Amino acid sequence: MTMAIAPIFRSVLRSPAGAVLISLQIALTLAIVSNSIFIIKERVDKMARPTGMPEEQILTARVMYFGKNIDYAAQARRDLDFLLQQPGVMNATHTNSLPLAQGGSTSTICYTADSRGEEGCPYSAAIYNGGYRLLDTLGLNLLEGRDFRVEEILGNTFGGTIKSQLIILSKATADKYFPAGDALGKTLYVAEKPHTIIGIVERLQSYWVHGSEEEAEMAGLLPVYNHDFFSRLVIRAESDAIPALKQNLERDLLKLNDRRVISRIHTVKEMRDRIYADDQAMLVILICVIVLLVVITGLGTAGLVSFTVARRQKQIGTRRALGARKVDILGYFLLENGLISGAGAALGCALAIALNQYLMQSYELPRIGLEYVAATVVLLLLIGQSASYFPALRASTVSPAVATRTV
Repeated sequence: MTMAIAPIFRSVLRSPAGAVLISLQIALTLAIVSNSIFIIKERVDKMARPTGMPEEQILTARVMYFGKNIDYAAQARRDLDFLLQQPGVMNATHTNSLPLAQGGSTSTICYTADSRGEEGCPYSAAIYNGGYRLLDTLGLNLLEGRDFRVEEILGNTFGGTIKSQLIILSKATADKYFPAGDALGKTLYVAEKPHTIIGIVERLQSYWVHGSEEEAEMAGLLPVYNHDFFSRLVIRAESDAIPALKQNLERDLLKLNDRRVISRIHTVKEMRDRIYADDQAMLVILICVIVLLVVITGLGTAGLVSFTVARRQKQIGTRRALGARKVDILGYFLLENGLISGAGAALGCALAIALNQYLMQSYELPRIGLEYVAATVVLLLLIGQSASYFPALRASTVSPAVATRTV
């Protein structure tokens, strides 16, 4: 088989156009497909990030008041008292934001009050304000410590200064600051004020979905009740009670006070579907592009081998007359296609890395793993050999008599 490489090169050099085109096609396909697979994996991982909440059980709505002389705190209590009496409702509270909300409050968390820079204040976290019902309403899994008590809840106006002294952190956040796992009871500084860690929850996602996995896990709860013209109402209810609750929520709340607007009523699951709709559409497009490119490359390879076989009938017949076996002819064409595909794959690897560099600079994508490029190389080589097999098999059936008929 090694001795056949020199004749293959001579044959290709006599008519290089087809081989060059197929090699370029394989190179471009490899660059695009490997990066597309990498992007798909990144998007799938992002879309699969858990919020830490039972998403289908949590209903949320935005409440915005208008007019003057409204006692926001008293109205909030009336709303919650009413909601907690509704069938299927397990708990309810108000908060400033939620995971997947795409907006909220972020605070840099420091080791000491006078800490500065990345060493003293290494991370920022999403901060969710709420009453003592917030942890249970969100359905978070408390791993260590306790929830806030009623007497620990502080009132706050929208955009007001943080005055609390307690905090509940996600496990990821706690482990970042205290890798030994002894965060409970320790003190961290939020807005330059000391906060004792009284609880650690298994998972609590940030409100911003487009950051890294590390950023998505950084979050905490503060015992602060926002009493102002704007708040986000959160209701946890049995799944079968959600439809009726959702349908009647605006009407029922406006009966209690009609000087406000109730909007964006949906479950967290619906928030997820809406927020990731563009990512879902991108996945479909990329999958279609991958399939189309792979099919075109396979058809192109099969077409090149078929054309080569038809053009070399005399050469094949001569080799058969000189004693070449069918398996030798089959192996010859498979080897030729493998060399052409290999040359295209080598160029494609360089193009894949160059394309990834462009995507990193233009769209802030992470660096592609070499395993994606390697897997795509193997995929295209297998497809190329499979596509060339039947034309090569047809070449192996050429009769030695063809050599005499074509003289």
